[in-house]
Amino acid sequence: MSNIPILRDTTEINPNWLSRVLSAQPDIGECQVVDLTKEDLNQDAGFVSQLVRVRMRYEDKPAAAPGSLIVKLAPKNPETREFGKLLGLFQREVAFYRNFAEDNPCNPPRPYHVDITDDADAFTIVIEDLGPHDPELILDGCTPEQAHAVLASLASLHAKYWKGRNLEGHPWVPTITMMAPALLAMATGAVPNFLERYGDRMPQSLRDALDIALEAYGEIIEYAAKAPDQTLCHTDTHLGNIHFQAGQPRFLDWQAFTMQSYSYDVAYFLNGNLTVDNRRRHLEAFLDTYFEALCKGGVDDLSRDDVTASYHRAAAGQLVTIPLIAGSVLTDDEKGRLLANAWLPRFFAAMEDSDAPGQLQELLAEARAS
Repeated sequence: MSNIPILRDTTEINPNWLSRVLSAQPDIGECQVVDLTKEDLNQDAGFVSQLVRVRMRYEDKPAAAPGSLIVKLAPKNPETREFGKLLGLFQREVAFYRNFAEDNPCNPPRPYHVDITDDADAFTIVIEDLGPHDPELILDGCTPEQAHAVLASLASLHAKYWKGRNLEGHPWVPTITMMAPALLAMATGAVPNFLERYGDRMPQSLRDALDIALEAYGEIIEYAAKAPDQTLCHTDTHLGNIHFQAGQPRFLDWQAFTMQSYSYDVAYFLNGNLTVDNRRRHLEAFLDTYFEALCKGGVDDLSRDDVTASYHRAAAGQLVTIPLIAGSVLTDDEKGRLLANAWLPRFFAAMEDSDAPGQLQELLAEARAS
């Protein structure tokens, strides 16, 4: 823990505090922020945080000093804060920026300052401001060109940490097994909440399969943890967490990164972030791009057919994970309803296209025979 105070509210961000943060950067050196303005970003992002853009005015601006920054703090809402602590979201994002942000293929924003209290009840993350995020992108879906770029970046990330390579000395990196108790606990509350609000939108075949998948969720997680294709995954690959600069993606919000099957990142991105027509029309080309970038990164123990099979198999897990996410995160307001209207039909269509009920039957048969 540094001697720079960990903040609990964005009202505590002041010129002297930011001066201390920036003066600690070797490429900036001593500087003095004399004034600042704040822009609340929680209307466009920040489900599990306080998020603010800060624009600074300096007494004598050093050449390397930024004109603006993003500051992320723990949420003020006690229930949301406990949700984040239960899943270890705050601890993980701080750990990510301390250990994995540099030379990361997904090009995350530069961290200027990260710190967290011992009980994880408060944290402070100060990062590079990548500029305004297009709020319509997540609603409209990305272009095929953007999707190809995202998949190439994800493949490079997955290749770098394939089967645990480059993770020596980091035994704390969470695995799907470590996350199982929290996921099972969340599912008992979040899925009923999802069904109450959105259950009537779910096709009946998927709704019936959800009951089976929910009852066997522990088995599904246990079997997924045995998959040989584990790697470091972003795990929240939606367009609200991706910023495009000159057509290239930069990934934000690393609160949920986990060691698990690469197929989670691939399926979550493809199924929720493109229009149904674009996903169907370009799916094989998207998977080609992913596979080629994975091979370029040095992965030689996976075939192109394996990628297709794993992508479709991921639909079985999404029977639970999508209701769990929607029931936990989507707010019951205009913003939440807009996101639900965009996301859920895409995921449901993708689950049907991959035959999620059939994938679930096969998965459970394999798990119980192993």
